Amino acid sequence: VRAETVVAPDALEDLLGEWHTLLDSREEFDAEEWHARLRRLLEANEIALSTPLQAGVQVLEAHEAALTPFRHTFIIHANDGVFPHSFVRTGVFSDAERSRLRELGLPLSHRDEALRRERTLWRAVARGERVTVSYRTTDAGGVPRLPSLMVPEHDPSTEIPRTLDRPRSGRSDGGAAEEPVSEAEHRRLELFRLARLRRGGDDTAFHTSDPDLLRHAVLTAFAEDLRTGRLDGLPGSERLSGIEPDEPGSVDPAALFGLDRAASERPHPWSGRLRDPVVLEELARRFGPDHVWSASQLQQYGIRPFDFLVERVLGLAELEEAEEETSPLTFGGMAHEILERFYGAVKDDLPAELDGGAQTLLARLAAEVLEEHEADAEKWLGLPPLWAVTRAELLDRLREFLARDLTYLAKKGERPILLERRFGLGSEAPIEIEGEDRRDRPARLLLRGVIDRVDRCGDGPDARLKVVDYKSGATPGPGGYRDGALLQTALYMKAVESLGCGPVAQGVFRSIRRGTMNGGSLKRNGLDAVLSLALSIPERIRAGLFEAVQAASTELAPWQTRREVTRSEAKISAGSRFDPVTGGEAAPGA
Repeated sequence: VRAETVVAPDALEDLLGEWHTLLDSREEFDAEEWHARLRRLLEANEIALSTPLQAGVQVLEAHEAALTPFRHTFIIHANDGVFPHSFVRTGVFSDAERSRLRELGLPLSHRDEALRRERTLWRAVARGERVTVSYRTTDAGGVPRLPSLMVPEHDPSTEIPRTLDRPRSGRSDGGAAEEPVSEAEHRRLELFRLARLRRGGDDTAFHTSDPDLLRHAVLTAFAEDLRTGRLDGLPGSERLSGIEPDEPGSVDPAALFGLDRAASERPHPWSGRLRDPVVLEELARRFGPDHVWSASQLQQYGIRPFDFLVERVLGLAELEEAEEETSPLTFGGMAHEILERFYGAVKDDLPAELDGGAQTLLARLAAEVLEEHEADAEKWLGLPPLWAVTRAELLDRLREFLARDLTYLAKKGERPILLERRFGLGSEAPIEIEGEDRRDRPARLLLRGVIDRVDRCGDGPDARLKVVDYKSGATPGPGGYRDGALLQTALYMKAVESLGCGPVAQGVFRSIRRGTMNGGSLKRNGLDAVLSLALSIPERIRAGLFEAVQAASTELAPWQTRREVTRSEAKISAGSRFDPVTGGEAAPGA
């Protein structure tokens, strides 16, 4: 419950129980109305959070502590405007008007009365024999804070300094250097001292109170430089970063990525390369030859392997609150369902345009799908006012899309033959994809998924098939076919052929929101090259290679793991992470 009053859980439970006995109504209301009523009720109640009055240190609010004498009293957060609390005028009356109305008998508070009450409360709390007062010198953002006017005169040198960036080598007046105020600051000063020595070329022994911590800090700084590319030109960076062939019998990294690529663009122990034998054994077990892959899993690895590690291997996900608006995933899912039902109803008698009858059919089928989603209590469609806008937008986008799509199909002589074709899901057997990987070795993987649509142009032996994938937003460019960031089209083209539907001539994307009809087109003659990238991924995963480096053809997306986790936003400068060794030799200086 978010309210202005801080409430102890037990006190809140008692209060709710008391309210329940006073209510005769059996009226039911939703969470929003319940929250509004609770806030109104809490505004009229003041509940203090405190510890029981027993032996030991008591944690009390000021108005409760004023009633009990203590031998030792500690006043916490005695800042200006906090204690005594500053009077905040609310409502339409000025302070002078409030004072006059108070004189006439109305129970209104005004500034003088509030300050008098707060000062009296301070004197009551601070009347003990031993009183210690503390206040904050800054807020969480570093903005200076002032002590309360009630804080007595004291020595300002007893305050903890507001900043750690104070002179340490000696004061300007010739006095002694200031001492660190905490153990953490002491370690920080030693790091700065070591950095100054290294910048000056001083290699003499360095004495420190915590050598292990300092050694770890130096190693961390090295790893940060290695990830961000500041050591790419350093001779011997291959050896320093651990990018060297392993012992005989293990997977040789040189065979999996080119040694001529910069160290910051490759997997190494500080950027996603796992080498522990137990971990590699677990990866081999979980992602062995019998593992059933989805196109999205393989494509996620192709875009940035570290994201696959976080989500698919470690099972980590960021805690998120429900968005106010309909998510793109939900928007796309409902659009897919409506298009499946529409084309399922008309594919045997495909209209040449979105005429009146087709529009009526679309409106009826869309209403059925949307009402099913709205009735599902497990699905979040967004706040009702925003969902109403998104609902109307979805229908508009589908009408515009179908108007373009039906005209295009009639012009090209194409028609849908498969809609939302599932394979490898539930009791269905997965499809086996075979071919050669980027090292020209035979490879295979098992695939499952759902193909949005397959269109056919013509009949008989000259018929051509086209795999169509819907997109809610922009369609991807063809660059992803060259570096592994776009694998789904090729995998689904191969899956259609494996299902016995015939050879596939092309795979395309079609945007529902935008006018792109054949974005990211992949022709049949480019299929095997893209499949070789997908077939190379399982071995890389089993070898523990999860570099936090983005594919050259893509930009970081909102769903990807952010810099505070990856410690890098590196991007492959050219080619792909699957490029074979060039010349079989390491780069000069490696």
